[in-house]
Amino acid sequence: MVEPLFLKPVFHEKIWGGRHLATDFGYQIPAGTIGECWAISGHPHGPNIITNGQYEGQLLPKVYQQHPELFQPCFFFLLVIKIVKLLISVLLRHIL
Repeated sequence: MVEPLFLKPVFHEKIWGGRHLATDFGYQIPAGTIGECWAISGHPHGPNIITNGQYEGQLLPKVYQQHPELFQPCFFFLLVIKIVKLLISVLLRHIL
């Protein structure tokens, strides 16, 4: 059995951002208006870094390309899982 890969999340500032990813989910986020957490990402604009095991320090999409057998039965990998906290008041101001 292959050990699980632990990933460093990627945070993105957004106009609707704030500190909710820290207070609601317990993430240690950088300063600024953080609106998105890419918790699992192979996207070129925010690939995760593996934080454990023999692949520690390597980018997730690079490991996927070099060792696709670790990700079986997946057939394609360009996955982004986002945690987004929208501030409704900000959204409504932009819509109205």
